[in-house]
Amino acid sequence: MISNFTTTVVMSICGMLTGVLVARLLGPGGRGELAAAVIWPTFIMGIVGFGQAQSVTFFSGKLLDDVGKVMGTAFGIGLFQGLLGYLVGWLLIPIVLSAQNSSVIDLSRWYLLIVLVGIGISYSTFVLQGSARFLAWNICRITGPICYLATIGTYWLFDIQKPMAVIWAMIATSLLPPVVGVIWLFRTETVRFASGLVGPLLNYGGRSWLASIPVMMNARLDQLVMSVFIAPIELGYYAIAVVWAGVSLPVSSAIANTAFAHVASASTDGEGLATVTRAFRYGLFANLVVAGAIGALTPLMLLVLFGCQFITSVIPAIILVAASVPSGMNYIVSDTLRGLNLPAAPAIAEMVGLLATGLFLAVFLPIWGISGAALAALFAYSTTFCVQVFLLRRASLIKWYVLFDLRPIICVVREW
Repeated sequence: MISNFTTTVVMSICGMLTGVLVARLLGPGGRGELAAAVIWPTFIMGIVGFGQAQSVTFFSGKLLDDVGKVMGTAFGIGLFQGLLGYLVGWLLIPIVLSAQNSSVIDLSRWYLLIVLVGIGISYSTFVLQGSARFLAWNICRITGPICYLATIGTYWLFDIQKPMAVIWAMIATSLLPPVVGVIWLFRTETVRFASGLVGPLLNYGGRSWLASIPVMMNARLDQLVMSVFIAPIELGYYAIAVVWAGVSLPVSSAIANTAFAHVASASTDGEGLATVTRAFRYGLFANLVVAGAIGALTPLMLLVLFGCQFITSVIPAIILVAASVPSGMNYIVSDTLRGLNLPAAPAIAEMVGLLATGLFLAVFLPIWGISGAALAALFAYSTTFCVQVFLLRRASLIKWYVLFDLRPIICVVREW
């Protein structure tokens, strides 16, 4: 847990620094163009992924002696997924971004390379996570953000203010971690395709995919809609608010990733449920503390880091920091349910949340602009969280007051 958390903190710091440098290099308009170019390939990658990331993680924990087969089979599936996603994106992007200028469409099509090349090899990191090889997994995770920061820092020194240069840096440094993972696995395992695993991987992944679609939509619907209907400069302001609010999310990521692996590999039901309870409590406490601190610092630090040109981002950033609490908890609860072999269980909550997102966006975005989009995210994430807690309680029979009892966590903190 500590190594995962430390790695996640370092990644968060790298992400914040690169976010600051990119924003200052490109300005609100250029940052908005970059956000519009990246959002659709990222979304397409999630759609054609068909839940295989979660499936690979799950089976790598269950089949510790055959992780080479899991990797080989996932890689074969990923080759087809990458080609499909690239073709779909090439045709779709000019349509959905028709209101943007041609340079944004060109940027987005270039970023589609992350879909074509990245899906198959990306499963290497999920194999490492699922098989609890956290040292190798953390090394893979940290290489990309560090190299991206170094590249953007070089751009800053030489005053390279081109969105295309940033796109190439994103592509190269996004592919680096899974490449490291592939090398690691090929050196330690006999990686080979196993046709008998295709069915189980697709079956589990398909069930998880049903839940992940509304999850992805909930996380990206605001920016997807804005990339179609609003000017790049407004999207740039909102993108910076998202970057700032995202500082707290690695806390949930570290807890959820560790809990998923341990719940999936638990030897008894009691051990798994105990892990679920601990993850929920630690996640809730950490999210409340971190979000409170970040929210208090937002008005000052946002302007210090990104510059006065992003003053419009302050109010939506504060709202999104508040939204990071239910959003982070949704991530934790979803992963614990998947670890309990219930990958489709979060689908109901996320679908309700997706409907709430669409409704709140339709009401708030025309009235309050990007602040309305942030409010829509807050209400939608909170709605999803309430349903997620209900689903977890019904699936595990853990009482709600046990989940929300933070006294054991507070006692541990006091002892420290």
